[in-house]
Amino acid sequence: MIRPKRFERAVPWLLAAALAVVFGPAIVRSALLQGDLPGHLESIRWSAEHLWPSPWGWDPRYLGGEPIGVLYPPLLSWLGGGLARIVGAEWALRALLLAAVVALPPCLARAARGLGLRRSEAAWAAVAALVVLWLPQRGLGGSLHQTLVAGNAANGLALPVFLLFVGRLRTAIGRPGRIAGAGALLAVVLVGHFLVGAVAGATLVVYAGAQALRRGAVALRRGALVAAVGLLTAAPFLLPFAVHLRDASPDAIAFAPPPSAAEWLALAVLAALLALGGRPARRAMLPAAGLLA
Repeated sequence: MIRPKRFERAVPWLLAAALAVVFGPAIVRSALLQGDLPGHLESIRWSAEHLWPSPWGWDPRYLGGEPIGVLYPPLLSWLGGGLARIVGAEWALRALLLAAVVALPPCLARAARGLGLRRSEAAWAAVAALVVLWLPQRGLGGSLHQTLVAGNAANGLALPVFLLFVGRLRTAIGRPGRIAGAGALLAVVLVGHFLVGAVAGATLVVYAGAQALRRGAVALRRGALVAAVGLLTAAPFLLPFAVHLRDASPDAIAFAPPPSAAEWLALAVLAALLALGGRPARRAMLPAAGLLA
């Protein structure tokens, strides 16, 4: 007989295994032609063959002289470039896509635990949040649809790191010795993707502000220290990006279409989980609602 506490600990890992079974074969067989994946693939290939271990560089032969890791965050191309030197660019990108998807449930549970939810409540939060991330065409990246169909691989890779960052906020604001870890995670998010980095910054501001109502100015000081560690660590990317921002041509911000029938169905399932799960599920509503927003 499985004890409840053991089952609660196992839920995120069972969800991760389920995602590996569901999406793993499709990722392995993928030709990597969906959405933005061809561009990411070429960045990884060029990084592996000409730049690595440097996370950025310039060569006039690459896409008419587009710099790598200067006008676009370098985390995906750098990690992929290092892995590609061992297994090739295609398998490196497939491995990172699969890792980003499979890491979601444990990282969701870690974020929920970091926000103060009990283990059972964190398990409900992971289930509810995965329902939200399953919604098609939701947002500009990070959902399963956006990562695997639209090819927003950089967003997808940064999302688990963002969740780990959220999981460290409570201790970083409450204990001064934990500031460096949260700041390092913030830096990784910042070099992972712009939108996820912006959300991480907004999350830090909101959380530190809310804690200041209880703890006073010390919460704001510690939040500022987390931000300083993150910004200074990511400065080798952020400063050149700011200098060359005039040379960039960012994509237009697209608005998500109205919810489809599948999205309404997924929201109904989420509502049912929250209604039937009792107090633990209701407390999971906050992280799920945040992801939905």
